[in-house]
Amino acid sequence: MSNSTLTPGEQLANMILDIVHSECPEAGFLKNMDKLLLADGDFLEFQKRSILYYTLRRLIHGASYALEKALVQYADSAHAIPIIKDYINNNFSFSLPLEQMNRLHALVYSCVDASHKNLTKAARAYTLESFKKSGITTCYMCGVEIDFNSVEASNSASVEHLFPKEYGGDSRQENLALSCKDCNKHKDDHMHPSDFHFEKISTKHDKTHKKFAKQLFVSRHVVAMWLKENCECTICGKHASSAGRLEVFQKEPQDSWHFLNIGVQCSDHNEG
Repeated sequence: MSNSTLTPGEQLANMILDIVHSECPEAGFLKNMDKLLLADGDFLEFQKRSILYYTLRRLIHGASYALEKALVQYADSAHAIPIIKDYINNNFSFSLPLEQMNRLHALVYSCVDASHKNLTKAARAYTLESFKKSGITTCYMCGVEIDFNSVEASNSASVEHLFPKEYGGDSRQENLALSCKDCNKHKDDHMHPSDFHFEKISTKHDKTHKKFAKQLFVSRHVVAMWLKENCECTICGKHASSAGRLEVFQKEPQDSWHFLNIGVQCSDHNEG
């Protein structure tokens, strides 16, 4: 995917990945843990992503904090970028050529700028109408039919920023999706399934135990499970927007229920 189709936050994340990979290609401890867990690289990838998004938060929130402390408005780029530059130089250790450092500063500024730009009522109404005209009438995460006439119902319409606005996800068309009010609330500003507390998505019980649902089916945990599988049936690839709500199953029945061992399936494969 070219930079022109990526939000500032996604571009910044990719840039940090490139920097770290070039300086430290092997993650020995995490790689060994992945082998110990027989995770086939999944544990390593999720830990890598979790650390990446922690770093992204530090950069963007820290830059916003520095601007607030200096009483400089984010929209005043001529004064804002030098303050962001000083903040990054004093609190991070980037060893980059000048051109790349300038790009880093500019991307962080763009993320801060995007985080302050709310979707206007007119833009929201236009986007929702565009979804309807395109035949998109279900939540992309849970598959529920959207009630476009309600504002209070759990299935009322929300315009979801796929990459969160808080971290540089702007309102370009490619970054907007239709979701229900509930899923929008539970996804919140998480950037990726690894950005949830995925290590807590685990239970020692099986489906028949009374504590199973209470421990595993916390709403934000369910959203994380769907997002981990791209809101698609793990078995056949049908998307929730057409298949409806996807239910969880154990990928390896002899293993316990934990985040990396949970898949989601559509009703064609759901045996209850």
